[in-house]
Amino acid sequence: MAEPERLEPMEPPFSLLRRQLPSREAKCGTKMVSIILCAPTVGCVTSLCPPQTPNFSLLTPNFTRGYTMYILGIESSCDETAAAIVEDGKHLISNVISTSVKEQALYGGVVPEIASRRHAEYISATVQQALQDANMAIADVDAVAVTFAPGLIGAVLVGVNFAKGLAYGAGKPLVPVHHLRGHIAANYLTHPQLEPPFLCLVASGGHSHIVQVEDWCKYHVLGRTVDD
Repeated sequence: MAEPERLEPMEPPFSLLRRQLPSREAKCGTKMVSIILCAPTVGCVTSLCPPQTPNFSLLTPNFTRGYTMYILGIESSCDETAAAIVEDGKHLISNVISTSVKEQALYGGVVPEIASRRHAEYISATVQQALQDANMAIADVDAVAVTFAPGLIGAVLVGVNFAKGLAYGAGKPLVPVHHLRGHIAANYLTHPQLEPPFLCLVASGGHSHIVQVEDWCKYHVLGRTVDD
């Protein structure tokens, strides 16, 4: 498994804002982008489910790599910006983390406003480095996945909006990922032979869950703390 690479922002945010970019029409034309919405799962516990959309659609992309799938994952739910390339859901090709932990330590904990601003500064360079480490361009990935909830709302918005723009511009499907489901799925990266059913302890933020993973997308919460 690739070791995470930590880096500082490559460019100040103001230089990114001043840069002249081609218009959406010139870059993308009229091409539509497939968006994958997480469908409600039978037996799914509310705390681990994405919000249900009345008329949700599930559009499966046409993968051009046969049976090999490459996903660009983006995470910005707290104080660290991360991007990774994952092959077939179990093999980590690259993993880049940009952190503001030293700055947050000055205040004794995570300051949401500072975290959000650092995400805005770091995210472009972080994703670029993840692609570079995997020897890929955005055209080589099959979909863009991003944490959509729960988390610090300002921080989450940075990642979600960046991922939406990137997916739209590149013509890739966008996959929203629930934060706690992501914690559970991370076990498949460190233990590629792991398959459901199994029991999982999720320790995230100020609360913990004991989850029975019955199938790849079917969970049953056996217990959780309420101290948050």
